[in-house]
Amino acid sequence: MKKTILLTTFFMGLGVSAHATPLISQGGSQTLTIESTSYTITDRADSPAQDTWQPSYGYTGSDYTGVYLGTIDGNDSTTDLENLIGYFLDNSSYVISEYAKMAYDDGTNNWSNDGGTDGLVSVTTTDDGLSGTWTATSPYVLDFYTVKSSTEFALYSVNPALASGDWVTRHLLNNGGNIPAISHFSASLTPSAPVPEPSTLLILGAGLCCIAGTRGLKKKK
Repeated sequence: MKKTILLTTFFMGLGVSAHATPLISQGGSQTLTIESTSYTITDRADSPAQDTWQPSYGYTGSDYTGVYLGTIDGNDSTTDLENLIGYFLDNSSYVISEYAKMAYDDGTNNWSNDGGTDGLVSVTTTDDGLSGTWTATSPYVLDFYTVKSSTEFALYSVNPALASGDWVTRHLLNNGGNIPAISHFSASLTPSAPVPEPSTLLILGAGLCCIAGTRGLKKKK
C-alpha cells in the first residue's frame, strides 16, 4: 500500500512540475532557431512597474491573464505557434489541439474569424483596442494565446488553462514606437477535463470502502 501511495505521489509531482524552457531573455532581444526557423524574441515587459519577472518562465502582470513569454517578430501562424509553444514546453512534437484566430476591425469595432476554427473563442475590446477580454466556448479552455498588431505578436501561457481572461497590447510596439491597437487574437485551445458526476464519485467511494474492508478481513485471519 505504501509503495502505491509513493508511486502515485511521484507521478502527480511529475505532472505538477512540467518542464518549461523560457522563450524570453530578461531585458533584451534574442534569436532562437526552432524547427529550422529563426525567431527574434524581444522583452517588451514594463518591469518592475507592471510586470514581475519569473526566471523559469517569463512575466506575470495584473492586467492580463497568464504569463507573458515574449514578443516575436512576424506573423502568428499555426506552425509558428506550435514551434514556439513546443520549445517552451520542451516538446518538439507538440501539436495544437484546436486553433482559433480572430481579426479586429477598429473601424466597426467588430471581430471576425481569420483562418482558425470559427466559434471556439470570442473576444471583446476596451480602451480603443488596447485591452479586452477573451472567452473560450465550452467544452474548451485556452492554454496559450497571442495578441498581434503591426509586425509583431506577444505570446502568453495560461496554466492551468482557463475558460476566460484578459488581454492587453502593451507588450507591442508599432513602427512609430507607440503601443498599438490589436489587429489579431490567436488561441490554442484544449478540451477541459470533465468533472465527475456525483453518481461516479459515489461508486468510486464505495469501491474504495470495499477494498479497505477486504484488507481489514485479511489482517484478522
